[in-house]
Amino acid sequence: MWSYLHTLGNQQNLAREFELERLLAESTQGEKSVKCFYSGLLRLWAEQDQYFAASISAAGLKDFMTTTKRTRTVQFLMKLRSEFEPLRASIPNREKQPSLDVVVSEVLREETRLGSQAAMENYLFVDTAMAAYRSSSSSNSNKPVQC
Repeated sequence: MWSYLHTLGNQQNLAREFELERLLAESTQGEKSVKCFYSGLLRLWAEQDQYFAASISAAGLKDFMTTTKRTRTVQFLMKLRSEFEPLRASIPNREKQPSLDVVVSEVLREETRLGSQAAMENYLFVDTAMAAYRSSSSSNSNKPVQC
């Protein structure tokens, strides 16, 4: 009986692991803010860690976590909107690779900068319509009006 329940539990775990991998593979930032997108990834990664921790020995856990952190940094960068491309291109080319927390922090600052820049551009380039009215006096009725 216990063997059957163990086998059944493992099958359900594998199905959930598959679902987590699918969700991670399909996730993109889309219209979400960086904070919202990152917190969604964190939830998926936390659940994924529960499955991995059960199957990895204590000796191999440190190496596994080092690799996982690097992989997650790449996953995060890959799934950002195209407006973050300059930052996305510069981070992997650094001599010392920053942690995921540092990368997220840089992306949040860039998101703030881009938002401020867009707001300033909208403020400076407001479309304006001008209207001119012809005088009602009859002496100027044949003269052209210029705006």
